[in-house]
Amino acid sequence: MKKKIILLTFALIATTIVALFVIQIVKYNRKLAPIRSLPSIELLTLDSLAYNTNTLADTGKPSVIVCFHPECDFCGMEADELIKHYKDLGDVNLLFVTFASKEETTAFLEQHPLDAIPNANVLLDPNLDFSITFDVDSPPMSFIYDRHQKLVKRHKGTVAVDQLKQYLTKCYE
Repeated sequence: MKKKIILLTFALIATTIVALFVIQIVKYNRKLAPIRSLPSIELLTLDSLAYNTNTLADTGKPSVIVCFHPECDFCGMEADELIKHYKDLGDVNLLFVTFASKEETTAFLEQHPLDAIPNANVLLDPNLDFSITFDVDSPPMSFIYDRHQKLVKRHKGTVAVDQLKQYLTKCYE
């Protein structure tokens, strides 16, 4: 009788663990669903011109989108690494998106001139459309899209250039 109770308890615990794991996978997939293909999002350049993420589809190149915030020390370190090694990434579109103000962003760019990188755009997300759609809870976060603008990787936290290169190799498979 005790063995049956122990076995039943073990089976119940195992079933609960599996169910919780499945629920987490479903939640994660639902979170990624809106960004599996690069969605159309209106952003602003530093000159207050409209920029739509759809323009990336016309380039035929992979895209790396980095969400950053000027007050984030890790974002500054990642920016410095990208400025030094952007050539190692190859011919890619680089978008740097922030929900910070234009003034904060401009001050950040004086120390970390991301806007000097060829094929790079620094963009503002004043309505939080990007941040909400991409579920950016805390920067830095990076999103790597292949040349067809299909999501290859969603990366939370800082990402080294070597890691980005590994993700970008999947863009050509």
